[in-house]
Amino acid sequence: MGGAAAFLPLQPAAFSWPSLSTSWAHALAPLRVSLAPPWPPATEGAGGPPLSDVRWILAAWAVYLPALAVTYVVVGALSPPPPRPPPAVESSPRARARAGNAGTRTDARGKALTTADAVAAGHNFALAAASAVLLAGVVTAGARLVAAGRGADLFCTPPARAGGVGDGRLATLRYWLYLFYLSKFWELGDTFVLLARRKPLTLLHVWHHMSVMGETWAWLQFGMTLGAVGMAVNAGVHVLMYSYFGASILGRRLPFRRLITRTQITQFVASFLLAAPMVVTHVRSRSCAGMPALAVSAFCNASYLALFLRFYRKAYRGERTATSGKWD
Repeated sequence: MGGAAAFLPLQPAAFSWPSLSTSWAHALAPLRVSLAPPWPPATEGAGGPPLSDVRWILAAWAVYLPALAVTYVVVGALSPPPPRPPPAVESSPRARARAGNAGTRTDARGKALTTADAVAAGHNFALAAASAVLLAGVVTAGARLVAAGRGADLFCTPPARAGGVGDGRLATLRYWLYLFYLSKFWELGDTFVLLARRKPLTLLHVWHHMSVMGETWAWLQFGMTLGAVGMAVNAGVHVLMYSYFGASILGRRLPFRRLITRTQITQFVASFLLAAPMVVTHVRSRSCAGMPALAVSAFCNASYLALFLRFYRKAYRGERTATSGKWD
């Protein structure tokens, strides 16, 4: 596919995707590691690194939605009927042993662990680990900006510097943002993991997984460095969320499911507060790059907030603490 610059009619004045030679050198310098860029420099010069063209997102959606529909139908057709209640058996240890499934993999609660469960657990733990790496990377890059006295660049970067070209610290920040963007393609697999385990899908799930690809792409396309702050918050939430999902699949009862949902809601509320300095600065001086991306983020985050609040009300309606009878 061609470069993004050749495809989009609306281009920011100083747009540039990460300069890979600069980004890799600065990202790996603290580790004293030297690696060649993972793609030829000619690819970057033609318009950006792999998957930077917005048409890759459109192609992913064009594959994702039909694949979702087909998987939903196939899994539904192949799903076995609900199991009948087991017949009454003797309560002796020998009888219980005969009734059990010797050699069957089980989770922490003794429930049979299917292949789909094992794959789903691995998928979630891998995403939790990847989120932890992304969190560490973007926090380190942001800390380097702050240490250099340029913390304001996290909220408002002048258009002339937004691309990160010739600016090692911003290039490193954009490098981690780019990896975060790539992770959104991987996260589409969440849907098929759920379907394989015959779990229900929601509008929130499908809309969020599709739209966040465009949102993170816009951060890079329009040079919105504030996206690094959103990335740090989101990656932190994902470390908890994917760890919880993986542990739950393996039968571990963890007490913070509702806390994770509340944290997700809080991050969307916080996104509007964090955007305030950028908006105020831009209104006063017209000096912040990435305002189109901020508009995209505001729309997406408002929709996520509304859908998460709806989910929260439905999922936890009527639940009360056993001791006080009040909402916890």
